[in-house]
Amino acid sequence: LTLNYFGQGALLLQQPTAVANPFYLLAPAWALPMLIVLATAATIVASQAVISGVFSVTSQALNLGYLPRIRIVHSSETEIGQVYVPSINWILFASTAMLVLAFRSSDALAGAYGIAVSSTMLMAGIMVDMLAYIVKKERRILTSSLLFTITLIDIAFFCSNSLKFAEGGWLPVATALVVYMLMATWHEGRRTLNWTIAREQIGTRDFLTSLTNKPPQRVAGTAVYLASEASTIPRALTQMVRFYGVLHERNILLTFVSADAPRLTPEERISLETLAPGLYRVVARYGFMQQPTAVAALKGAEDLGLEYKPTETVYVVGRETALVVFRKGMSRWRKRLFAFMNRNSEMAPMHYGVPMHRLIEIGSQTAI
Repeated sequence: LTLNYFGQGALLLQQPTAVANPFYLLAPAWALPMLIVLATAATIVASQAVISGVFSVTSQALNLGYLPRIRIVHSSETEIGQVYVPSINWILFASTAMLVLAFRSSDALAGAYGIAVSSTMLMAGIMVDMLAYIVKKERRILTSSLLFTITLIDIAFFCSNSLKFAEGGWLPVATALVVYMLMATWHEGRRTLNWTIAREQIGTRDFLTSLTNKPPQRVAGTAVYLASEASTIPRALTQMVRFYGVLHERNILLTFVSADAPRLTPEERISLETLAPGLYRVVARYGFMQQPTAVAALKGAEDLGLEYKPTETVYVVGRETALVVFRKGMSRWRKRLFAFMNRNSEMAPMHYGVPMHRLIEIGSQTAI
């Protein structure tokens, strides 16, 4: 790339009229087909890098709690970062088609491309500066000075490209603002919702004490409750006891935990704990190449001594609906946006392979 850009610069110094297309005018006319092949191959490589980067960033944002639950497919047996996100792939396809129809030529996209690339280089440079300052303590001055010089060059590139803001440069800025708004709204909304739910939850010890003091009516069968955390009692279970005053003969609290390894052995995957007579906690661990399923987890727990009868088992899942009210915190329009994202996120039972014909949902509204 450096030799190519230097070559284009040398060509423009000698032939200013070549500014119309300095890349293709680098070579004689007979070599134009080879340059087209080279440019096409470079475009394919660059587009694949962008697509893979978007998938990776989406996966990390999901793990950090900045995006709602979506389907992610791991495409490598050894690398955790090689993923495919079907929904994002379709969004990229639709966005690319809209850009082609709106701008009609690559020249019209030059301003948008320049600001997108220069801003990415600038942000990446600043983050590398911060990382080097924290990690490279023994050579902090030398490393920081070198990276600071490179960052100044990135700032110059960004400032020069910002002059094309009105010529299409607004597009990546607007896109970034929309994506940031969605991620920030989801993160803050989930934090508010989880905090509100956590204040209403009771600890395991208090729940067991309440069962001892006021035993509920027992009904035949097994109920499996999906629990997001292995240290709490799911809200659906407490509501079952509070409103109906009943419990099944066997109640299983099932929690899924993701590991960084591609696959886990059967011995590593399942742990079983007896909380009280008829009340068990199962923690199912799975690698990033393994699809978590409730049935497989329960069969693994059966090998540890837990009785599992599929025809007598129901799966109980709590479904939280965000109720927008006037409170301090997020603005009302952001609360409505979060409620919309929450309603349209992938359902936990589908994500964890719960048999839908044996599913019971206990809905509740939580004011945010």
